[in-house]
Amino acid sequence: MKIAHDFHLHTNVSLCAKEEATLDLYLAHARERDLKKIAITDHLWDHAIDGYQGRGGNFYEVQNFEHICALRDRITEENKTSDVKILFGAETEYSYQYRRPAISPAVAEQLDVLLVPNSHTHLAMPRTFTSPTRSTFSL
Repeated sequence: MKIAHDFHLHTNVSLCAKEEATLDLYLAHARERDLKKIAITDHLWDHAIDGYQGRGGNFYEVQNFEHICALRDRITEENKTSDVKILFGAETEYSYQYRRPAISPAVAEQLDVLLVPNSHTHLAMPRTFTSPTRSTFSL
């Protein structure tokens, strides 16, 4: 079976990713593997949906829609000439408190792809297993 797409990629815009995780790096790897499409799905909690405060320290305090848009213009420009189609997306959490994904329809409509895992084991583990998270980033 040939895999032609990868729709779960976090760049260094996500606080969980290494600084080296750039769009250029993912494009190079996609070309090496002859992928046709990739999706950048950095972490997002839409601040129109309550519940982001205090999640993993300030993890979602920073990772809102404006934050993930850091790459949107670059993706648009890259798609004009790239042999690999790049989708602009996000990975959001499922808000159990509000029984819905942590994204508003208005924000979701601006994405090409949206990942909503119904469970993240690390969210149920003791904070010491995943903390501290990286709290600074740069593009």
